[in-house]
Amino acid sequence: MKTITISGMHCDACKKLILMEFTEHNLDQYVDHISEIEKNQGTVYIKDTATKEDIEQMKQLVRDMGSYTAL
Repeated sequence: MKTITISGMHCDACKKLILMEFTEHNLDQYVDHISEIEKNQGTVYIKDTATKEDIEQMKQLVRDMGSYTAL
């Protein structure tokens, strides 16, 4: 399973905000789940149906939110 590591996450509201951003761009369909937040970082687990372009778009959306970095 592919993943995106997101730094800057510190609470459950962060997970909700990121998922809302994905939903607005119809990318939530590719999210399997978002891990618990540890050390100001969370992981988004991506379904195998997501293309490289979908994943890059998800990373860019997270970066554009301003408070997070996505790897």
